Amino acid sequence: MRSNRFFLSLLLSITAQVLLQPLLFSQQQTNSATRELWFNRAWAERAFANVPSPMAPNNRLILIREERAGDTKKNLCSLGGKIRLGERTYTRGIGVKSRSVLEVKLSKPAARFRADVGLDPTSDGTHTAVRFRVEVGDKTIFVSEFIKTSRAALKLDVPLDGAQTFGLVVEAAPGSEFPGRGNWADARVLLQDGSQLWLDELADQWDVGADLPFSFTLDGQPSREFLSQWKRDIQLETVDEKRLRRTVKLQDPATGLEVRAVATIYTDTPGVDWTLYFSNHGSKDTPIIENLKALDVTLNPGVGTTPRLLRLKGSDAQVDDWQPLDLNPA
Repeated sequence: MRSNRFFLSLLLSITAQVLLQPLLFSQQQTNSATRELWFNRAWAERAFANVPSPMAPNNRLILIREERAGDTKKNLCSLGGKIRLGERTYTRGIGVKSRSVLEVKLSKPAARFRADVGLDPTSDGTHTAVRFRVEVGDKTIFVSEFIKTSRAALKLDVPLDGAQTFGLVVEAAPGSEFPGRGNWADARVLLQDGSQLWLDELADQWDVGADLPFSFTLDGQPSREFLSQWKRDIQLETVDEKRLRRTVKLQDPATGLEVRAVATIYTDTPGVDWTLYFSNHGSKDTPIIENLKALDVTLNPGVGTTPRLLRLKGSDAQVDDWQPLDLNPA
């Protein structure tokens, strides 16, 4: 396979129904257009770098388990309506369906966790009861009685004693006929420095993988396992006022195979595209290259966020050539 080259390009455009919020990675992003531009540029500059680094936010709410995909809602009950407990309606909180497990990760020590919790009115009359637990590591630091009615909210004020990771669990009572819907209303974390973090804001955080955004196998071995050991060189240039270019060159010292990724970052629209070039600079045939994916990225969207993937169908000389498609990856 000497001197063979593959020319591949793919425009990456991922949009969320709930746009990335100001707390995603910077407090200084002031509008949705700016946030999208910033996210695309920041992601590309990390992905096509000398040492790729993750875009993990400092503080995040992570969905560990839900009964069905989409059961966990931000600022809504699990069924999709307003969060209600007793006679009160809440504008902030997380609605879940048992069994639900959430994890809160923080960059600073926490002092307390506060929330109003209870059974959502949509579960009244279903012979269901739920209870709420707060866990730090393997230790349960708070557990409620089983709640059978939505008539009143239970106010929580749980000491966290400096914990930076803790879990929130809602589970149905043994023998319940149906999973129960519970609400963590007005849920927030008070940090030891006096600041406060709301769970619905932490739910907006996205976590993006640190690997190069493409993959392949070489002689049966996945590229994720060996690219970090290849010689890497990066070139940065400004194409014009609307485009930046980052070129990452990777070379296998054993075979002479070179993989070159040329990425164009658009500064006036939220988009990044790249082309991959494979060439053999060795004296022998290249081992078999297969399972080539020009786009291979791990995105962990925020809790209660439904991502959308926008793409084109491509062409096989049919009437629907280049038809735009709007897909829900879930």
